[in-house]
Amino acid sequence: TVLIRGEPGIGKSAIVAELTRAATRQGIGSHTLQVLDFGQVAVERPMPALALGLLGAGTDGSTDDRADAVTRAAARGLIAPEDVLLAGDMVDAAIADDGRACLAAMDSHARERGRARLLHRLLQQAAVQPLLLVIEDVHWASTHEIAQLAELAASAAARPVLICLTSRPGDDALAAAWRARGSGSPLTTLD
Repeated sequence: TVLIRGEPGIGKSAIVAELTRAATRQGIGSHTLQVLDFGQVAVERPMPALALGLLGAGTDGSTDDRADAVTRAAARGLIAPEDVLLAGDMVDAAIADDGRACLAAMDSHARERGRARLLHRLLQQAAVQPLLLVIEDVHWASTHEIAQLAELAASAAARPVLICLTSRPGDDALAAAWRARGSGSPLTTLD
């Protein structure tokens, strides 16, 4: 994992855009995610947006479109049957009332473990070929989201995956969360 850190306007986005173009020229798949400080709907936050990207869907589809993406992925074996409901919840897909009741009965830790398991599985299956994941402006991410990114990096460590983050300087929450949840996954910082 590489963290590109610098003041606003210094060219972090230009660097990752060039990295993404170079990856594309080499036939490497990529997903670019953006973290906003306000006004970002839940499905556009890093983990749901990444799940949708790995499912081959976009964040701009309807809840029915997202449900169809989950159903297609389950039919292809990308999502285990026991994770279909959690996948639908994670990507804000249309879920039947009985599914909503089941989710409501589930404790938050079980939901979080299930979401992590789901992302790990999707990433494992997507990363049979080299993959570039770009997450811009992680300084706007919550501590919880940063911890999720660290866990994702740890699960991708043995795969041909490069995770590239951009951030502004001054906030050590990223490094602290990485040390706490990254399971030794290295974080290289470019200032």
